[in-house]
Amino acid sequence: WTGTVVAETGYNGTGSATIADESYADEAGNLGSEGADSIVIAAPPTVELDDAVLVVNEAFLEEGTLRSDYDSSDGQLKASGSFTITAPGGLGALTIGGVAILTDGAWAGDPIEIPASEDSENVLRVTGVSETEAGSGIWIVSFVFELNEAKTHLDGDTPLDDLLVGYPIAFTDGVGQSADEVSLEVTVLDDAPDLSALNLAIANLAGSYEGVYEFNVGADGQGFLASFGEGSLTWTGMPSGYSLTITDSGETWVTYTAKSGDFEFFSLTLNADGAYAFDLLSPEPVVEETIDSLLSSFDKSNIYKEEGKDAYLFTADIFSGKFEMAVTAYRNGKLADVKMSASDLGAFSNTVDGNHDEALRFDVRPVEGAGNIGISSITFSVSGTSGSKVGDQAILTVYDVNGTPKTYTATLATVDGEFAFNIDPALNVDYIELTPAGSNSFKIDGVSTSYVTQLYPDDYQLDFLLTGSDADGDTATADFSVFVKTTETGSYEISGSDGDDVVHGTDGDDILIGGAGNDILTGGLGDDVFKWNFGDQGVSDDSDADSAAVDIVTDFGEGQNVLDLAHLLQGEESGDINDFIFAEQDGDNTTLYIKHDGGLDGGGSNADQKVVLENYDMGGMSSEDFIEQLLSNNQLNIDQ
Repeated sequence: WTGTVVAETGYNGTGSATIADESYADEAGNLGSEGADSIVIAAPPTVELDDAVLVVNEAFLEEGTLRSDYDSSDGQLKASGSFTITAPGGLGALTIGGVAILTDGAWAGDPIEIPASEDSENVLRVTGVSETEAGSGIWIVSFVFELNEAKTHLDGDTPLDDLLVGYPIAFTDGVGQSADEVSLEVTVLDDAPDLSALNLAIANLAGSYEGVYEFNVGADGQGFLASFGEGSLTWTGMPSGYSLTITDSGETWVTYTAKSGDFEFFSLTLNADGAYAFDLLSPEPVVEETIDSLLSSFDKSNIYKEEGKDAYLFTADIFSGKFEMAVTAYRNGKLADVKMSASDLGAFSNTVDGNHDEALRFDVRPVEGAGNIGISSITFSVSGTSGSKVGDQAILTVYDVNGTPKTYTATLATVDGEFAFNIDPALNVDYIELTPAGSNSFKIDGVSTSYVTQLYPDDYQLDFLLTGSDADGDTATADFSVFVKTTETGSYEISGSDGDDVVHGTDGDDILIGGAGNDILTGGLGDDVFKWNFGDQGVSDDSDADSAAVDIVTDFGEGQNVLDLAHLLQGEESGDINDFIFAEQDGDNTTLYIKHDGGLDGGGSNADQKVVLENYDMGGMSSEDFIEQLLSNNQLNIDQ
């Protein structure tokens, strides 16, 4: 017989006929297949992804920043899922990412790996293709994505938070019908570096001081120098006239140096092992500034009388508020009038005459609190109209604040040349005198100078921002400071901040105070006091071992050093000291467990302050005996 089959959605019609070898379709376009005695019309296939969000995270890779939390669960380095194929026409061909999954329309049974890209170690592993029940025409395709290496998360020069890895899925059923193509997507979360740094507290003494920082480049690893190149270290609030640049580097270290002109203040070397070295090159940092023309600032109102003679005052605003400069003149050993305008300067007349022993004195008058003042150079331009000649010389005598003179000589190279003097900038200048070297005379028509002033006459703080990067452009930053103690009265009291600090003493007897936070204290030579105050402690929480503040004393055994807990402990004068302190040997170290207000349990688990004495042995003593020995040796100070 012959007939016409009009198929509705989901309808399969059959009939018997003698048919030619050709394909058939219903009015909806559904293809049929010929059998021995029938034609089957099948609904088109579909592919549907499940609702699971597929996410993996680079931070759990072996070098990732979250590796310590790795537990192999979904969402870390693997993402499992499935999708559903509905195919009344049966299985035909299935490809994922261009890789064939079926063999002759069937699942062979062995997992198939599909790389995320060419040569990638990241794979999508198809683990099974199974029909929900025989004859249902519904198959579940199971898979797992495994992240084995970091991917580059770059969009131009912009790092991204995540990256989509796509696998197009193409399916054709057993009668040649194709499903709409879909894409299986896995989100790869980017790893980014971690960076932290401890502050440093030191005395204002030249030397090298070690600090601590911690950098984990993460899964997107790269070499040390690539992570910390030019511009990675910023001196926050760097004074005008200074620069901070890389001056040396190696495979595992890089050195930045702070300079003002030729003056080197400090250097900071980052080492790949997590230490940084702060080298205080000069304990009296200065900044150099230049004035191209002093005479151009001439103001007639600044002429004043000095013992009845005209003198002139360059005001402090010309010298960045650091000092004033008074100009007086001498003739035959006596005060004379200064002759000055915006275009010339002289003694008595508008020249400086050697025949009359004329001289100009420039008196430096520091503003209160300005510190030392140095003159690094001064140049006098000479007019050729006053009889000066090539080879004429001038003498500049610089007197420091102790009255010690230092003499410099300059020679004219041309009749209208200049006398240029380069002066030791370390001299703390009181005044300078300019005279002809003999009977020659000269007319000054210009004065330029460079001067240096003390940058930090009092205790000071240097603030830094450190930036480290990974291979795909992600960055991490850390703020840290170097606190410098300039004042001392026979010994230094060196204090850290409320954060985590490394505090260094000197070769003398010092007082070291870490402050709040977790600190590292090194006394150095001498008999030092390590001091704690109320408020330096952390929190007492026996369920959280990290709640207590932990301070490390690196060299307690070197010298007659003292632990001063008198201002930390509250109420110990009327109680049992063992309710406040418990000592325990921990390997090569001794750890003191402290509860500032008493009530310490037997093992110190509720301590709010821990003090670790590195490489210090209790000698087998009990906690009570050890504490008593410290008290007897005056190495533990409490209010009892």
